[in-house]
Amino acid sequence: MATKLTQVVPTALKDKRITYPEAAKMTAAVTWDAPNGRLTKADAAALKKVASMPDSTFVDRKQPSYVKAQRDELRDYAESIKALQRVRLDVQSKVPGIHVGLKNDLAVVDLDELGYQHELILEVKIPGKKAEADGTLTFRYGNFDVSVDVKKGQSRESIMNRIESRLLRQQEAMTRGEVTETSREFLLHRFRPLTDAERKQRDDLIAAHDAMLLGE
Repeated sequence: MATKLTQVVPTALKDKRITYPEAAKMTAAVTWDAPNGRLTKADAAALKKVASMPDSTFVDRKQPSYVKAQRDELRDYAESIKALQRVRLDVQSKVPGIHVGLKNDLAVVDLDELGYQHELILEVKIPGKKAEADGTLTFRYGNFDVSVDVKKGQSRESIMNRIESRLLRQQEAMTRGEVTETSREFLLHRFRPLTDAERKQRDDLIAAHDAMLLGE
């Protein structure tokens, strides 16, 4: 099924030239205008194809600096998506009636003033209202391990909340995706612990942003 991005890319590449309006449409299609806030595998492939085009493809005599900025933004998104697609989920121990998996689509997350980023979607499904048996659910994504002990008869809500709590400790900030009676989606953007230098850089950015808001 064609999406906004997979429709606009072939049209833009017909003459092997991408203008600023065309690049802007592509950027919108992978961010604020992505259908349902999701990117499909086909979208990701189309984006990576565009990002791999030479600089000479991005030409707009009327707005040269704008088309270059859009080009760089599209390439940044493509690189981040490549990194996401390299992440693997390894379910090491299962509990009957509890299913964990990564969805094929990627989520588009609005970070307000910080722009947009793409995240993996971890889906947990528990069809039954209560756990069917004792056990330990253990899985690994990136460099993070998650382990949750489950007791027979434990409520679905309790199990979901414990999984969410483990993920939140690792992600530090986490967005929920779709939630139904029997399933939850958790959006993941971090796949290894921050180094001390990275943590300091993040804290400095947050402090600077807060200071800017206070100065308004």
